[in-house]
Amino acid sequence: MEIAPVVIVLHGQRFPLGSGEAATLDSFLNVPGLTVARLRGRLRGGGEGDIITITDDAERDALQAALEAASQDQRYFTGALPALLEAARKPTAGP
Repeated sequence: MEIAPVVIVLHGQRFPLGSGEAATLDSFLNVPGLTVARLRGRLRGGGEGDIITITDDAERDALQAALEAASQDQRYFTGALPALLEAARKPTAGP
């Protein structure tokens, strides 16, 4: 399945991902769970230039876990993925 380029919005920041970066993220969203399935569905279901806004900690946690795993292989952890990981490490909701 070809993954189209997307823009992930987290904490009001836009992180444009090319199709290769989006595919890398998709491949690391492999932990079972409703939140991961929903996030993966949003990533796969969008057309070119689709915007995915992360608004809750469950999705942010799933995103962070996938990015942490992807960051282990620097060949694929490129472009906006490192900055997105840094943003994903911050909680979406205040105390």
